[in-house]
Amino acid sequence: MVLLLFIKFDLSRLNEITYKDIQMTLAEYTKTAKDNLASIPAEYRLILDDLLQAESGKLHRNTGETDITTGTGIYRASSPNAEVFKYIELVAGKGNTSSWDATTIANVNTLLDPDVIYYYSYLFYSNYYKELDLSLFPDEVIVDICNLYANSPQGAKLAITRGAINLYKIGSVQLTPDEVFEPVDKIGPKTINLLKKIRDASHEVHMTFIMSLMFEMQQYYCAIVTSDKEKVAKASEIINSLRFLNGWGNRLDNRLSARVKGK
Repeated sequence: MVLLLFIKFDLSRLNEITYKDIQMTLAEYTKTAKDNLASIPAEYRLILDDLLQAESGKLHRNTGETDITTGTGIYRASSPNAEVFKYIELVAGKGNTSSWDATTIANVNTLLDPDVIYYYSYLFYSNYYKELDLSLFPDEVIVDICNLYANSPQGAKLAITRGAINLYKIGSVQLTPDEVFEPVDKIGPKTINLLKKIRDASHEVHMTFIMSLMFEMQQYYCAIVTSDKEKVAKASEIINSLRFLNGWGNRLDNRLSARVKGK
């Protein structure tokens, strides 16, 4: 009996020590977030506020996915080491988030501090978007740019360069012959020069740029779908119009190019 009592006391003491350690760590996480919350740049507030709306603003687990996703759209299976998940585990008092059921997630949601989630989401996305200089884009476009980039960084870069040159083709912005470029999936000096011209233009030009971005991203997706000629040929036996998808896209591209020639 004495031995059993000793073991019980020892385990209780161990739990007490762990609890204190967790509390201190949580305090540090919270203090860091609260102290730095006001320093989050305006462009990232736009991004985070849009993500909060799109992702429900609550910790959740989507059907068919293997782990949790934050209310700002950070998926643990893709970004297991994101700082925000360390905070979430400390709040929950347990790890192995891939095993959490709906009840556990709902309970954890009641304990999370939205400000802390917001701040550590900013740290994640500021690193994720580090290859994008958001100062090159007007405010009206930032959320769209980041939305496309989150889905496909390579596709977004191509859409940005092609979407920008489209505005030159239709006469929305002016370029000298030396400033014209062939769009690729890389944002180089000539693209940056053009993006600055678009940024400093009117609201109408900004809206046109958004439409051009969406068009080019759709073209990128279509190109992915039709890239495997053998599979497209087989699929076209079921969906006959699929074989024409590339041709239709090329026709649209040709019409945009023809605008430069005044045809």
